[in-house]
Amino acid sequence: MWAFIPDPADANNGPISGSSGGEGVVADAEGIIYSAAVGPRAVKRYVRYIDP
Repeated sequence: MWAFIPDPADANNGPISGSSGGEGVVADAEGIIYSAAVGPRAVKRYVRYIDP
């Protein structure tokens, strides 16, 4: 494993009532990862960042 996507929920704000992560995850040919979150009806896009 060379990458990790953390849970988007803030652990310091107490427990959440629903799902906080993406239920649907896919990567395209360029390695960009898309995550679909059902509760907030949102799509998140993750790209690899290399610190210069």
